[in-house]
Amino acid sequence: MMHRIKYYCMPALAELHALLFWWLDQLHAAFVAATQFALSVWQTRALITLNASGGALARVRRVQIVPLFSFYQETGAPWPTDLKPFGSIEVLRNSRATVVLANDMVLTHEIVLPEATERALSQVIPLYLEREFPLTLDTIAFDHAVVRRDRVSRQISVRVLIIRRAILDRVVATINAWHIRPIQVGIADSAGQCVGNFLKTTTRQAFLFSSVDKVFMTGILLLAIAMGSIVIGQWQFERYQVRTVIEQTSPQADKVRQAAKRLQSMAAPAKLLSTISHELDAADLLERLTDQTPTDTWVYQLRIRAPALSVATFEIGAFTPLSLDYVKKWESAADMQQVKLVSTSSDAMDQSLKRIQMTMSMVNSGPDVKLSVPVSH
Repeated sequence: MMHRIKYYCMPALAELHALLFWWLDQLHAAFVAATQFALSVWQTRALITLNASGGALARVRRVQIVPLFSFYQETGAPWPTDLKPFGSIEVLRNSRATVVLANDMVLTHEIVLPEATERALSQVIPLYLEREFPLTLDTIAFDHAVVRRDRVSRQISVRVLIIRRAILDRVVATINAWHIRPIQVGIADSAGQCVGNFLKTTTRQAFLFSSVDKVFMTGILLLAIAMGSIVIGQWQFERYQVRTVIEQTSPQADKVRQAAKRLQSMAAPAKLLSTISHELDAADLLERLTDQTPTDTWVYQLRIRAPALSVATFEIGAFTPLSLDYVKKWESAADMQQVKLVSTSSDAMDQSLKRIQMTMSMVNSGPDVKLSVPVSH
């Protein structure tokens, strides 16, 4: 029954697996496209130039400035809140804007201060303006920047830009009426770049999301949640597949382990026999003694002691020529140690021979050679 269910379900699971991967690829492509589009919107901003008789609007995309249109008004009149008669600003709707004011709308003042006051300019400049400037601080907006340094006299030159707060509020209100969000209001320097920012006290507005930003951020968040859900679902599905395969192969694995245990128990006697076959026995020792004993030497007494897991000890009684070459031969053998001549005496029957008693031990050749079987002859 299980095999039949598996036969019918596996193709469906494979199709579901392929469908999930296809959806994942499609969501990834959509996420990349949406991110690129959102970045292009965030990189686009407005450049607005204002003066007493009108102004001009341009679109800035990355480093490219595209002029849109200019508008005019009577000198001293408020800027128009509806620019439809002059041109369309839909491409700038809800975008960030840099506002460049005419120089005659801003008072530029330069003061020289000691270099030590640089760290406290935000407190020094208001005190200076309060003492030297005829207007009160609540009626003006200002910005300052260090423009020169004199290392010799240890002084700094600070440029202070001052504008009436009523003019600044009118500028901000007009830009907001155009559904454009100003993030910088300053003047143009000699290179045409906007310097200063009278909105510095409210720089947090530059990081607020517009309605377009909120739409894109919401879409990206929902897309991220959908991708995360699919990834989690894919991970759970793969875990389910792995668990199913493990459950199916567990009985076979148990059978294999049981068969391995039976084979190990059946092979234990053969393993023991192999171990015993590598151990030295009396026949091996006698063969070694026979090879080392020359024809002019006669062994009349031999005792071998081989305790378990220890070295074999020989006690030899023999008739050998007077030169005792037999003893020297055993002393020079690499597999023998503790060769000792216990006693020696002349043979009454043959004066050319010596009766000797000697002992020696045989060195084990490695961990596979164990004298675990005692022998005695």
